[in-house]
Amino acid sequence: MSILSSLKSFFLVQQARRWPADDRRALVRLFYDVVTADDIISATELEAMEEACKTYDVDLSDVSQLGLGWAMGVLRNDPHKLKVACLVAAPVFFSDGDLDGAERAFMEKLSKTYEIPDDVLRQTVETLRKHKLDDALKAIHDEAFGGDVSDPIDETEATSDPHRIKG
Repeated sequence: MSILSSLKSFFLVQQARRWPADDRRALVRLFYDVVTADDIISATELEAMEEACKTYDVDLSDVSQLGLGWAMGVLRNDPHKLKVACLVAAPVFFSDGDLDGAERAFMEKLSKTYEIPDDVLRQTVETLRKHKLDDALKAIHDEAFGGDVSDPIDETEATSDPHRIKG
């Protein structure tokens, strides 16, 4: 993640932390539905939920009693808050390390059901997915080709075979 992206994310979170209590509960309820989309809550996802509750000063037991329809209704009352919620929620899709089919289906259903403008949630999730893939590919490349890798074939063997390409 670039420094600019990190700063934007930080400021969005700080902005959402100052929202009224119901708006913060609605945001964390959205997170809750994202992590439970695949019907499995991993230890990492539970940790992410607990951190979100702490960050937004919301009680997890309260959030679990609320409905997604209520939460989205609260967020949709203010288009700016809905957009911020989607941008802040996007990384939650990756809290267990990947974006699986159930989470992807939930994202699509959420976007269609609640008419999220410009499909900002899907676009942000896909951008994050691409960055995660790019980071993974770079790590694989660095591991495979990083450092000083010398050719295990010595020069005499390499030059004695006319079909071997040197270099």
